[in-house]
Amino acid sequence: IANRSNLANSFCSGIIQTDNHRLYKTPTYYAQQLYATLAGNRPLRLESELPPNVGLDLDATLSARGDAVVLFAVNPGPEPIRRPLDFSAFGHRGQSLEVWTLTDRRHAGEPDVTNSLADPERVTPARSVFRADGPRFDYQFPALSLTVLRWKVR
Repeated sequence: IANRSNLANSFCSGIIQTDNHRLYKTPTYYAQQLYATLAGNRPLRLESELPPNVGLDLDATLSARGDAVVLFAVNPGPEPIRRPLDFSAFGHRGQSLEVWTLTDRRHAGEPDVTNSLADPERVTPARSVFRADGPRFDYQFPALSLTVLRWKVR
């Protein structure tokens, strides 16, 4: 019962919400979907000059075939964060990275924003492409977001 309860409805906290004729997925559903479908199976060690509790919450994995590094970045704060990234251990040329960003499409700056039956896609992942001129580049992570970057290993 607990698993079903947390999956659907559950006093408005389930990741899938329904009424008699409709349903919508909560931001938690989309975050879990991004991690489940994009993460590799080998965790990577990340290095930063910043303390681990400052700014972004980062996680990176290498795909099973070793052909892609996937970086997950959660920005829990109300301001965008720009950070230098270095993928030079996985290639020395620029490339176009696939990017998925889960954030409020209205950019209201509200940390508790969610989807609803009236606006079921307010917080949904948007797919885009970012062109990096080389393996070292700066990237700006939007406020109150989960961002996923996919670097192809060459």
